[in-house]
Amino acid sequence: HAHPLFEERLRSFAHVHPALVAPLVFLSAAFAPFPNEIVLIPLAFIGIRFRALIVPLLLGTVVYQALFVYGITGAFEYFF
Repeated sequence: HAHPLFEERLRSFAHVHPALVAPLVFLSAAFAPFPNEIVLIPLAFIGIRFRALIVPLLLGTVVYQALFVYGITGAFEYFF
């Protein structure tokens, strides 16, 4: 398991602000350059269902990939 203090803080945040969990998953999937599992595994440890996170996770991944492709094609057009 995660560090007990981190797990307790995450649990209290998810309990106090449950409406912010899905948007934060979307933002981390869309704009953070690290694997989505870094966010999803701690959320699973505190009992948040994957079903509640699948839509923001998929939409965030689509946005991330679109930004990546647009950036690559934009850089290609700029340099070549």
